[in-house]
Amino acid sequence: YNKIVAKPTIKSILSGSYIYSTLGSKEIQDLIQDISTEYLVKKEELQSLNMPIQLIWGKKDKLMLEEHKRFYFDNLPKNNTEIIEPEDFGHCPFIDNNNKLVSIMLKFINKNF
Repeated sequence: YNKIVAKPTIKSILSGSYIYSTLGSKEIQDLIQDISTEYLVKKEELQSLNMPIQLIWGKKDKLMLEEHKRFYFDNLPKNNTEIIEPEDFGHCPFIDNNNKLVSIMLKFINKNF
């Protein structure tokens, strides 16, 4: 319990290193393992979405399970969903490469809205 709720320093939070060290910890991974796709949004809800959707899933994501990724990839509507998997993004792309994230998002927004 203490390893999950230990108070990080402000410097470590701002640098992003605390986030990444915490995401990869055994305690967090054990918690994530217990999250079944039945607790995620229902597949019917995803399939019924009709607006333009952009899903950005970093290939270096150490938090979300492959089964969660597959659930979204399989159930988002194919005709209005753009899926991007940047090699250099983890779970927090705003920390990994904020400029690249903004560029990807603006490109999608300009194309669809």
